[in-house]
Amino acid sequence: MIAVASDGNVTLRVDQQPLAWVLEQIALQGGNVKATETAVAIRPPSSAEPSCREPTGADRIESAKLLQEIERGSEEQRVQGLLEARSAGVFVPDGTLKTLFETDASERVRLHAFEAYLERQTGDNAALRRTLEAAALIPSALIQREARVRLNELTDMERMEALFKQRTGS
Repeated sequence: MIAVASDGNVTLRVDQQPLAWVLEQIALQGGNVKATETAVAIRPPSSAEPSCREPTGADRIESAKLLQEIERGSEEQRVQGLLEARSAGVFVPDGTLKTLFETDASERVRLHAFEAYLERQTGDNAALRRTLEAAALIPSALIQREARVRLNELTDMERMEALFKQRTGS
């Protein structure tokens, strides 16, 4: 979770993401173009080229294989597939992520799927709150605990925002 309050304060909870991605997310949420420019500037040149080209047939095949591993692989393949998909920007359908974090036998898979699913809720506090409240009822102690921690973080952030608005009159 990356949340930028109206006063410019940032709440971060980021696992296994490159610095450039974190800076871009902060910039996007805070509306700060300079942070985005900084994030782009620190990327190695080789990582900028692939995102500028159209996906090839080979890319689509690799993405399909990755999704297949996530859905049907061993525990280790599912975990690695989720990590690869996040770092490579491969879209994993919401339904797949939701099924994994709600029902997978592996707590590791559940956690990685949950984190990937939550990333899509960033920027919409109401949707994030609904997702976290629903996750707090899932029969997994790990997901319940993670959801409660993040709900508390979200509540604290919203409280700080409200206090700031109250003090500044905005």
